Amino acid sequence: MSRSTTRSTLRRLLAGGLTAALATTGALTVATGASAQVSTGQYYQLIAVHSGKAIQIDGPGAGAMAVQWTPGSGANQQFRFEPSGSGYYRLVARHSGMVLDVFNWNPNNGAEIRQWTDLNGTNQQWSIVDRGNNQISLINRFSGKALDVWEWSTANGARISQYDSTGGANQRFQLVPVDGGGSGPGNPVWQSCDQWGNWQTGGWTLYNNIWGSGAGSQCIWANSPTNWGVHADHPNTGGVKSYPNLTRWYGRQISQIGTATSSFNVTVPTSGVAFTSTYDIWSSDNAHEVMIWVNRYGPVGAIGSYQTTVTVGGHTWDFYLGGHSGITVYSFLRQGNVHSGTVDLGAVLRWLHNSGRISNVTIGDVQFGFEITSSAGGRDFTVNSYSLNLS
Repeated sequence: MSRSTTRSTLRRLLAGGLTAALATTGALTVATGASAQVSTGQYYQLIAVHSGKAIQIDGPGAGAMAVQWTPGSGANQQFRFEPSGSGYYRLVARHSGMVLDVFNWNPNNGAEIRQWTDLNGTNQQWSIVDRGNNQISLINRFSGKALDVWEWSTANGARISQYDSTGGANQRFQLVPVDGGGSGPGNPVWQSCDQWGNWQTGGWTLYNNIWGSGAGSQCIWANSPTNWGVHADHPNTGGVKSYPNLTRWYGRQISQIGTATSSFNVTVPTSGVAFTSTYDIWSSDNAHEVMIWVNRYGPVGAIGSYQTTVTVGGHTWDFYLGGHSGITVYSFLRQGNVHSGTVDLGAVLRWLHNSGRISNVTIGDVQFGFEITSSAGGRDFTVNSYSLNLS
């Protein structure tokens, strides 16, 4: 996050050889006649003029590649300009806090651009060339070469490189101001793109939880434990890729359950995806898993086989029974999708126990989130509000 002392507006016109200089206050003196402008307190997408695709960092860690991708709302497509002095800036990726870097100090045409820890090296510093129409080019201080979409590619995943400055459309980028990271606010209290990123607060744990093979990128944000979301970009291949979720421990046997009710309100994509919004309730020994699907879209299905249809907990469900890896899985698939509602989880668990399908196990983790199989191109999944009452 930028410091409040850097929130002045910066106007740059370098095409005519004009540069801004640092004033004694730490703000920037602005050259007259500028048309492109950036603010150090603002995040931007950088859209390649030739392809219409955004610069994206393809991972959370140091060394992750810069590529181009269909514009989305992920924080890994959002950058702010941090002054380095003498008219140069570092481009700070919102999802990681790292900066665009000419990798391994390579001075040659075609050198890769990756993200790296902010060291304020000259290979991380860029000057801005105003191309008009709110388009800019970026020239690296170390190499003197321009940020470039390699070989004029228009494909998703094409790498970002450096090349001799030509002013070509593959070296020009439209500045598009953005507000929040993902679907989230401008300043979430927590966010992460780490595979196992998690945040613990007030007895809750929020997990990014990218656990499946063949997964793509996924970033999670939170205003609070009960208002959070993810921007997930997982390929259209089979198999669950992730289960970002909010978890709370219960610690009661089914026969001792008093109140166990939950309400949810979610905003989710409904086409071109495969996922379910689901509760995932575990016995304390992790031998039993109860899944309660409140909506599902795309080619997803429950483990095991259909057993019966039951109305319990305020909804009508198709009930499936199966298992894997020594875990018995009980799945309740709601008849008809809903994006908000209340479920009596205790009633569902008591039905399982009273019908002889599960023993009087102790309930451990109670989770709610999105089990995502595919979300190619980047899609947003948001929990607008959530409550869980356990006694």
